[in-house]
Amino acid sequence: MTEAAEHLQSIEIQSASYWFDTKIDVSREHAYEIAVIFPAPGTPDAVRDWMLSINDLSGWPGWAKIIGSVFFFLRRNPFEPWFALMATVDRKHPQRLCSGLPYCPRDSGRLICYFNDSPWAYGNNYGSVLLKVKDLGMLEKR
Repeated sequence: MTEAAEHLQSIEIQSASYWFDTKIDVSREHAYEIAVIFPAPGTPDAVRDWMLSINDLSGWPGWAKIIGSVFFFLRRNPFEPWFALMATVDRKHPQRLCSGLPYCPRDSGRLICYFNDSPWAYGNNYGSVLLKVKDLGMLEKR
């Protein structure tokens, strides 16, 4: 990668949003450093899916993952964990956001996020996270 751009953007993402428009534009020619803070500073509630507290990007806690794995086909992205934070570009090309790994979008456009839940179950989600996106600059040509 080339010299990192000094550009950091932050947005609070509501866990109850089916599609959350971050108002951040990304380029497929760039890599991004992603940081997520659970819960967003200054918010009263922990991030929750029904009664399950979510504390990091791995989604549901251990015991719930085991039970929930039986119902994998009910998730918007069946092969990603329940309540994993997903990133899309203009609602296409979903990718799971992971701590410590750069986000390299598959296309250019608007960054839109959501928590991986059943399409009809966003009404029982509470709280928000703070998403920080830093543009690391252009990817090197291969």
